[in-house]
This record gives sequence, C-alpha cells and structure tokens, in this order.
Amino acid sequence: MSRAFVRGIQTTTRTLMQFAGGVRPSDLISQNGGHGPEWEMAARIVTQAIEKADPRISVANIQ
Repeated sequence: MSRAFVRGIQTTTRTLMQFAGGVRPSDLISQNGGHGPEWEMAARIVTQAIEKADPRISVANIQ
C-alpha cells in the first residue's frame, strides 16, 4: 500500500473531540449568561487546536 493511500485512510477515520466529565458544552452556555456562547466557542476552538496538534487526543474534560 502506498503511503499516500494509508495517510488518506488515517485522516478519514479521525474522530471528533468528545467531552467527558460532568460539564457539557451546553452547560457553558447556560451557566455563563450572556457570555455563554463566547465560552462555548472558546472551548471548541481550544479542543480543535489540541486535536489538530495531536490526533491521538480525542477526549476533553472540562472542569
């Protein structure tokens, strides 16, 4: 198998970041009032950057 083909398979099987623990992204919105959407978007941006930097990381624990 060529490396390009294997690399293509690896990128298509990537999983999206999953949130673990007691806090969900929707909790960020409800608990932070008017700034909730900003906090939720910030959490998603950070987790996407982490996943892009190291695809082996697939779970985020928001505290």
